[in-house]
Amino acid sequence: MMEFMRGHYGPTQSIAFVPGDLAIRIGARTSNLLIDRQNALKLRHKHRFRYEHFELIQPSINEGWVIIERGDLVFIYVAEAPFFSTFALVVKQARGGEEIWLKTFHRIQPTKVRRLLRDNEMLREHSTGSSLIEDE
Repeated sequence: MMEFMRGHYGPTQSIAFVPGDLAIRIGARTSNLLIDRQNALKLRHKHRFRYEHFELIQPSINEGWVIIERGDLVFIYVAEAPFFSTFALVVKQARGGEEIWLKTFHRIQPTKVRRLLRDNEMLREHSTGSSLIEDE
């Protein structure tokens, strides 16, 4: 990821795999999650992510709660050490389903997690049985 952000490997990169049964729920016909360099840099600077945070993307997809919100897949993941935070990963489809893109990835407060889980269609529970972190 570091080399990608430094300008190597073209303007986009495949960063994760979204299971087909979830991708199809947003009309996607692919499972390769793409990110463009500008979005990766935005996450790095705006959300103060280290390169290690990007390693949470695949576990978020594999283990997090999954909901559909406004036509996007939202993965909500409670990360243990060393992060001790809850993250939201939003995935959208583009080009008539030929591509899926990382829309955003950021820390999320427990109150927002509860609202998202309450107000949207849940496709999967958090696989580790994690409970929400307490209100801060």
